[in-house]
Amino acid sequence: MTPQIAKSTQSPVQPHASAAPATPSAIVALPVDVYDGADELLIVADLPGVEANAVDVHVEGNQLSIEGRQSDVGIDAIARHYVRRFTLPDTVDKNQVAAQFEAGVLQLRLQKTPQSKPRQIPVN
Repeated sequence: MTPQIAKSTQSPVQPHASAAPATPSAIVALPVDVYDGADELLIVADLPGVEANAVDVHVEGNQLSIEGRQSDVGIDAIARHYVRRFTLPDTVDKNQVAAQFEAGVLQLRLQKTPQSKPRQIPVN
């Protein structure tokens, strides 16, 4: 299935002019699967080691941002900061986004606009 969400050309993170963190950290491009259904887009993202309260999902204009931070460092003593940004197509209703997080997996359901949904055309 071809994803209908275009990857943003913007840098996923902006550098901060602050002191280095006490724990080494790595910024990781968040792996996602995108499913294009008739009524919605479904985005599934794996966030291993991330708690629900450390996940941020934002829609601003046509931009969708997903970020998550590990609360504990991994085996390699590096905390991970997962980031992914998308440009949403016009077929998505930006006010109809639902998020569910369970066992390190984030599911985002983005409803399509009524105008973009398939409809039956009567033939006379």
